[in-house]
Amino acid sequence: MTYNKKIDKLISFLSDDIEFILFGIGRNYELFKNCLKDKLKVSYCVDNEFSLQGQKIDGLEIKNPNELMNKLPEQKILILSGSVCAIKNQLDLMGFKNHEDYCYVREIIPLFYWTNERKLFLTDTSFLITFNCTLKCKNCSLKIPYISKTQHRDIVSLKQDIDLYFKYVDFVYNFKIMGGEPTMSPYLEEILLYIGKNYRKKIFTIKVVTNATIPLSDAILNVLKQNNMTIEINDYSDFVNYKVSIGDYIEALQKNNIDFISYRTTMNDKWVDFGDPNIINHELETDIQNHFSMCAYYSRGLCFSKLYFCTINAALANLKIIDDNENDYLDLTLNISKEEMFLFEMGMLKLGYTTLCPNCNGDYDLNKILLPAGEQI
Repeated sequence: MTYNKKIDKLISFLSDDIEFILFGIGRNYELFKNCLKDKLKVSYCVDNEFSLQGQKIDGLEIKNPNELMNKLPEQKILILSGSVCAIKNQLDLMGFKNHEDYCYVREIIPLFYWTNERKLFLTDTSFLITFNCTLKCKNCSLKIPYISKTQHRDIVSLKQDIDLYFKYVDFVYNFKIMGGEPTMSPYLEEILLYIGKNYRKKIFTIKVVTNATIPLSDAILNVLKQNNMTIEINDYSDFVNYKVSIGDYIEALQKNNIDFISYRTTMNDKWVDFGDPNIINHELETDIQNHFSMCAYYSRGLCFSKLYFCTINAALANLKIIDDNENDYLDLTLNISKEEMFLFEMGMLKLGYTTLCPNCNGDYDLNKILLPAGEQI
């Protein structure tokens, strides 16, 4: 079966005689290791970090990227680095071609499982359970401080999202429960229980993304512990007074043996400026398509029975800041096929990009326009 030039080229990466060279052993190495390491042949790794060169990781030698000039035709380069655009530019300058000589790991994972096992495997999905937040960040990418407070999503709608999503999705590597501030939802405990009971085996990592301004109840702590869920803390205590200190918050997690990740935002940190969703930044069709392909936001957004290609698009549309356009999502209440969802995951949108793309500056790796992080209104 043929799809389009991009996917057909990528399918050639999965032939039995192909061996991969891994570029970068940063944040996506664990993703590769858990999803593909035992399923693909790997020759060696390369990394731009001089101190890593000559070392080994899981028995694989780490070499200087200049070694790529000696690679064999049957060797393909798999980008694991989070700095995808920079690595693509580096490879282009070396004479390599995207989707012919190299590709990004988050492209190959869903393709591998669909092509070889007919399973729908997504790498990242953000489940938006509320649009209310305890903070008023001036440069919030979702523009939440600039809208009136909304009602929390009801439990019937939340459970329907989950059921419809997993009707199609066989496995998701990273499933984030987000807002707004998800701990504001009166249904957080119930939805965590529901996911844990019915779909835990279909998820590698479940993260609740929080600013940690609301202490977690004993009941929620117990659900997190029993279902091996993770708390991702975005710490803004340099900007607002927390009723419970971050130290005490983390101590409660440690006491209950709950995994957590904590990112502290300081006065010196920056966020990218995604831009004004009402101002067009890209007008030419080719420019918009290129912008989309370079950004290719890899976290889908699940909200109100729709799976959006871009989480920011999902939030802005459901907050009525931008129009909700059927190009940008799959309506999970319709009788769509798994193949349709696979193609959507691979970026095969009707327009070739989301309707937000002409107005958006892009995600972190692509976007170099910076704003102060964490400032409050």
